Amino acid sequence: MSLRINSNFAAISDGALRSQHSYQNKMGKAITRVSTGKRVNTAADDVVAYNASKRIRADAAGYNALNQSIQNSSVYLQAADTASAQVVDTVTAIREKYIAYQALSDTDKAGAAGTSLNKEYQTLQSELTAMINNFGLAGNSKLLNADNTFTFTVDFNSGSSYTVDWSALSSLEGMAAAMSSGIDGAISDQLKSALDNVTKEAAKIGAGVGTLETLSEYLDNMAALQEQAYSDLTEVDMAKEMTAYVKNNIYSQASQAMIAQANQSLAQVLNLLQ
Repeated sequence: MSLRINSNFAAISDGALRSQHSYQNKMGKAITRVSTGKRVNTAADDVVAYNASKRIRADAAGYNALNQSIQNSSVYLQAADTASAQVVDTVTAIREKYIAYQALSDTDKAGAAGTSLNKEYQTLQSELTAMINNFGLAGNSKLLNADNTFTFTVDFNSGSSYTVDWSALSSLEGMAAAMSSGIDGAISDQLKSALDNVTKEAAKIGAGVGTLETLSEYLDNMAALQEQAYSDLTEVDMAKEMTAYVKNNIYSQASQAMIAQANQSLAQVLNLLQ
């Protein structure tokens, strides 16, 4: 083989230098992946995975945002649920006092028993009026004495939503009559109708609370699945990447040795010049 000094073809043509560059690049990628913990750091690493991961991360953020919105707004429903349950209990107690009063004899109605039941009845009526007209939360001061509608977006891709609504308790059939008549009035039917309607509206609110809890759990699970998919696409397998780094490091050292041997031909030229 001829001895040349301008070009070291032994190192170049045998592939040692090209291999050295290749191994150094692979080691650099391995170091980047291990240091960042991600297999896909730029689109150049994996175009398909990069694009998919960005969409998945956006969906995860969307599910989290929807879940947070539902949790914030469901506070109103939970408050209305508690208040409506108290209204149901109060209407039930009013009806019980009325039935107890009707069961008394005429003598007892005019006596201490009737007087006591009538006072309890009137007190419950006042409490009921206060609950319906005064209960509110934050900026909404009419959770029970006005028609309320809450609509929640449950899927940002399809735009589907879930609505919870209920009627004002103060406008229920028979409620006004039940509250304005005395305990000795003929209001049995009005009280029964009022109780039926109150429980119906309370059931709407309670069902809404339960559904929103289920939706919140669903959105939380969906966000977690999106995060898991993002992790599977982008995060690095540390053991695999370290193995690749060690392998390429060994190959790199071997190629360096080959280049060193190829450079010995230049040393022979120097010997000739001496």
